[in-house]
Amino acid sequence: MHSLNILFVKNCHNELKFKTISFVLFYIELTLNYIGKIEIPHEETELTEEEKAQQEKERIRLEKKRACNRKYMARKREEIRREREKELAEKAN
Repeated sequence: MHSLNILFVKNCHNELKFKTISFVLFYIELTLNYIGKIEIPHEETELTEEEKAQQEKERIRLEKKRACNRKYMARKREEIRREREKELAEKAN
């Protein structure tokens, strides 16, 4: 459905030169309501071993990245907490 929306946005924007995105979205909604319910045919395709391996590799990479981000954010939260405590201690003195 996203590609259909993007197609409509591109066509509407190029042809009619809309000023705001809200008007473009309104035009798309009206167009889709006029057309009716659209069901784009979707065929299930089997992934090749190469594609499966690539997806698994990408999943592992994302897991590592997320773990690294969690670790970094925990460290940053701790630094911020220490800075706040330090500021409160200075204000108390």
